[in-house]
Amino acid sequence: MNLSERVYPVVQPLLKRLRRSRWVIHRLFDVSIPTDVLVQFDPVTVLLARVIPELIPELVHKHSVPSDDPEPLNILETGIGEGALVTLSIAKWNQRGGTRSMNLRFSGVDCSPGRVQSSRRVSRSNGIEADFWVSDLFSEVTEASFDLVFFNPPYVPTQTGKRLRLTERLGVDGDQMWDGGEDGTAVLAKFLRDAPKVLRPDSRIVFGVQPIFVDDCRARQAIHDAGLALDATHARACIPAMVYVIKTPRK
Repeated sequence: MNLSERVYPVVQPLLKRLRRSRWVIHRLFDVSIPTDVLVQFDPVTVLLARVIPELIPELVHKHSVPSDDPEPLNILETGIGEGALVTLSIAKWNQRGGTRSMNLRFSGVDCSPGRVQSSRRVSRSNGIEADFWVSDLFSEVTEASFDLVFFNPPYVPTQTGKRLRLTERLGVDGDQMWDGGEDGTAVLAKFLRDAPKVLRPDSRIVFGVQPIFVDDCRARQAIHDAGLALDATHARACIPAMVYVIKTPRK
């Protein structure tokens, strides 16, 4: 039994209450959840919501041209879950002014129609304009028009997740919510192979994992195997997650 399998059953009951708490979600993400919508988050969600706003001003500067009506920076979240918490958190940050209020356009996809529908409801209830639709990764994303794409992938190795009974314990609608394949990187690998196809030149790919399930060596190997180059990693004290940032080439 590895470390994740020893630790998780002990802390999971508390984590389950925290990750579904509307009060905690509002404090962490500035997003209000309707009472009849169930949304949950994990440490990667929290870290992505902290890191991505740091990347956006540089991207806006790189892609901006002098204009009275500048083209928006297009942001795509892959796997929005029940509430698109990272996207909506970034939108709220931008509404507050961020470093300055920027012209951002938000989109998001998920393979589950139910999760897309609930994310739309959460978005509307927070007064955020975003375009969410059903897509298995990028299968229904037809244009290379995005400047930033990010993902909190399923990263738990299949057998570990089954031994931990994650589908039952998390109360989710299927193994696909957590199942990252044999070593936790199968879905991540496909994401990394396909993400450049939907991005404009000199854009960013961002993803996060929990190192207790996918260690740094495996995450870096997945980036290398996709023919991409790691630009930076980000971590925060007390958040058991790691975020990886990749730059796509200029053309």
